[in-house]
Amino acid sequence: MRQVERRTIMMMVIILLLSSPERLWSQKKTTEINWDEWGVPHIMAPNEREAFYASGWAQMKMHGNKILKLYGQARGEAASYWGAEYVESDKQKRRLHIPTRAGEWLDSQSKKMKDCMAAFVKGMNDYVEANPDEFSDDMKRVLPVRETDPMANVQVVYHLGVAGFALNPQAQQWKNAGSNAWAIAPSKSESGKAMLLMQPHPPWVFDSYLFFESHVVTPDNNRYGISALGAPVMAMGFNESLGWGLTFNQADAMDLYDLETSEKGYLYEGNWEAFEEHTEVIKIKDGDGFTEESLVVKKSRHGWVVEEKPGKALALRLGGLDKPFFVQQFLDMSHSKNLKEFEAAVSKIQLPLQNIVYADKHGEIFYLYNGEIPRRNDENYGKWNQVQDGSKASSMVESYLSYEELPKFKNPASGFISNTNNPPWSSTHPPVLKPEQFPGYIAPDFMDFRTQRALRMMTEEEKISFEELSQMLFSSHSELADLTLPTLIDFARKSTDPDVLASADVLANWDRAFNPESKGAVLFTNWVLSFRGRRFTSSLKLFADMAVSEEAKRYFIETVKRVKSRYGSLDIAWGEVEKLAFGGSMAPSSVGLNETGSFLAGQYRPMNDKAYVLIVGPSFSTVVEFGEKVQARGLLSYGNASQEKYSNAVRQLNMLSEKKLRKILFYTEDVKRATVQTEALNR
Repeated sequence: MRQVERRTIMMMVIILLLSSPERLWSQKKTTEINWDEWGVPHIMAPNEREAFYASGWAQMKMHGNKILKLYGQARGEAASYWGAEYVESDKQKRRLHIPTRAGEWLDSQSKKMKDCMAAFVKGMNDYVEANPDEFSDDMKRVLPVRETDPMANVQVVYHLGVAGFALNPQAQQWKNAGSNAWAIAPSKSESGKAMLLMQPHPPWVFDSYLFFESHVVTPDNNRYGISALGAPVMAMGFNESLGWGLTFNQADAMDLYDLETSEKGYLYEGNWEAFEEHTEVIKIKDGDGFTEESLVVKKSRHGWVVEEKPGKALALRLGGLDKPFFVQQFLDMSHSKNLKEFEAAVSKIQLPLQNIVYADKHGEIFYLYNGEIPRRNDENYGKWNQVQDGSKASSMVESYLSYEELPKFKNPASGFISNTNNPPWSSTHPPVLKPEQFPGYIAPDFMDFRTQRALRMMTEEEKISFEELSQMLFSSHSELADLTLPTLIDFARKSTDPDVLASADVLANWDRAFNPESKGAVLFTNWVLSFRGRRFTSSLKLFADMAVSEEAKRYFIETVKRVKSRYGSLDIAWGEVEKLAFGGSMAPSSVGLNETGSFLAGQYRPMNDKAYVLIVGPSFSTVVEFGEKVQARGLLSYGNASQEKYSNAVRQLNMLSEKKLRKILFYTEDVKRATVQTEALNR
């Protein structure tokens, strides 16, 4: 063999040895989906456009009927598909200009993004065409999926559902459930590698808040994370270099304005101004035919009119509706390789709110109080949470804070970032940011019991290992129990009432957690909820002593009687009363409550007169370590499928109940070993 040929062959061997399996795999010209046993698609595509196509295919396979329902509603055409019960839903979408804006947003995208969006939609339509029997006739009425549908759905799910959270009457209850995100710096990591914890706690009972878990590999990117159903990009996740989690924050992403109206328009600074208005037609399915209803869509200088009555109108300013690059920003975040690139992506502020918690393989951690926050003339945060007088110029939003003005910090001396929906001031300890450094309208100052619990867990550990972080993720220990039980038990032991006396032993023997087998958790929770919002107010001071008032003690006596009467016992186990349920599956719960200071938190509603079911709680529970190779574990509690053909096989309620994580498959060799089905998408 000639020397030149030998040298050429040796160079090829070296290139092959140095190339990552992911890069070689993704250089295939065809697109491949490898499905693992949990219904997670591992998409290997030659470019981003084909990755979007495969993502559309995969989402339609696992959640097709739900996505078609969401898209039909986002179009503002649901009543034409499913009847009069959707008229109000259609009016809401039309009043807020969502369907029309979806087209405007799509038109404003780069050619590359337009191609990707078109591919995502084609993947969905192609899957339905190839598998028509998997879809209900009711949902097929929405077909074909349109290229504007994902853009409309983003506005409904994120801008209306998250930024406009408070418009829902249940919003306050959901806010208490919250989300968790931690970033651990190398200085606090046992391995010397940065780590990230993600655990959003959204409602489980609405399709628009459900997540889809996926893995995408292209020649220049290897990413893993979760998307909202019907969304083409990951909202939270990680790549080979970095990761990020999101939690709900207090950024003022919406305002409601009370307008005085007449036939002349609405009153503003003593003058009548005309609404911008046009008429739309709501088509309503009625048996085999249709009826129609006209809707006058109105816009004021404050925003879109969402309600009207004689002489009055209510207008809504909703943050981010003028920011069409929401999808592009998330894609840019997932393609970032370091903090500089990540900040360049998030600095565009296309997301109207949410805290962002970040960690990377370079050892950097970062926190951003993200939001499109109006510049105000009054620093009183509470004032801007009220309905504003639309006749006054002082209530008008003229501009927004720049990225440079938002609260943020990186690499704190503490070695950690912890956010549990708390304001920036308590997102590490000792604090880095102080309220007085920023306008008062940016965020309130509070520290609830879940925040205190999270900070206690962080500050009590000098170094944290990946294994420990995987366990801390599931901590349901009650911070409030630690603060109150000594006094409460002492009070109960002095009672002459046999039931109250017995309750002392129940509480003394309780592990102060909300595990399925925990006895005492039901009694304690019933006591706390018996005076929710009236007795316990968490302190701004970390780990402050908590007094138990005489009135609270009287509530406890009443609680003991009520629990004994309802369950026949004071030491009934938490999992016998509180349940995890989804899609016909059920398991005993391991999730506590925000009000009791449980890190693993949720909200429940009555299932019958004795049992409760989780309706808001941990969905994607994930820990990631950024070493030479990424190490990750995770859990999507309700599973990665809702289509009848796949849903039962991938549900993970029992894993949440047992507080177990599964290994996240991020590298070629792991995916190949775990693949249960391979689809080659040749087009």
